[in-house]
Amino acid sequence: MISFIKNILILPLNVLITLPFILNLLNDTHLIYEYNIYFKIIGILILILGIILFTKTVFLFFKFGNGTIAPWDPPKKFIIRGPYRYVRNPMLIGVNLILISEYLILNSLIIFIWSSIFIVINLIYHKFNEEKKLELRFGNSYTEYKKNVSAWIPRIKPYYKK
Repeated sequence: MISFIKNILILPLNVLITLPFILNLLNDTHLIYEYNIYFKIIGILILILGIILFTKTVFLFFKFGNGTIAPWDPPKKFIIRGPYRYVRNPMLIGVNLILISEYLILNSLIIFIWSSIFIVINLIYHKFNEEKKLELRFGNSYTEYKKNVSAWIPRIKPYYKK
């Protein structure tokens, strides 16, 4: 259990809390000149959605995939449940939503820049690295899933494995 907790906390803790906190301390330049409470409310709503999505996918990795989000302990089983029936990368979408919420809530230009860099790096990494690994690990199941479910834009109707 300690290993599981360590594996799910190391990356998210640093990406979502430690680094943004340090960056914000070093540079408090504001993102939005005419900032008002509506940006904070929108940020909080996006934060809640991001946390729900991230938590749900971590749970699915653990319960049904027999793995964690850590690259050194990936799921051993292919998961097409919950949000994975609508989009291929719901966990990263959740992480990205949390990062977006942070710059909206804190009105922080530096966190906006950090989240933009993080999102672009992940778009590239998943396209050219992660998807190839998943194809090798899960074969035709993943290839068929990839044909039917978008990486970043959710489907209207859930995908069911044929």
